[in-house]
Amino acid sequence: MASKTLETSKNKNHIRKTLQWPIGLAIAAVIVCVLFYTLGNPLERNNNLQEKLTDSTAVDLSPKNETDVLCAEKHCTEGWQTKYGNFLEFEHEGEAEYWTTILGDESRRNGRIVLDMSGYENNIADKKLAIDTLFSEKDWS
Repeated sequence: MASKTLETSKNKNHIRKTLQWPIGLAIAAVIVCVLFYTLGNPLERNNNLQEKLTDSTAVDLSPKNETDVLCAEKHCTEGWQTKYGNFLEFEHEGEAEYWTTILGDESRRNGRIVLDMSGYENNIADKKLAIDTLFSEKDWS
């Protein structure tokens, strides 16, 4: 009877050890999938503000790096002046959300980047171009 109990115990330990790797890999895969779903594909994200503004093939925004001027008060990490508004990049999304709230209706936010259109006389077409640039990676369909 003791040898049968010992043999059963060995089988349970063997099964447990055999299942640890697949279960661990499955848990890791689920975590990666959740992060990928919530944060998006890092390969598709265009986090470089300068590239976002200069890669816009649909329209010439005439971007000028004005970080020293635009970020003096707002403490952004990068600031670009364009024909349609100022694009500001912040270190954290919370800062971007805060400044979008302060700037009001004439601003839009995509992650850490804020489009400030206050002081610009944009018509609907101009606003559309600026907002399409801000959300260049988004599929609106």
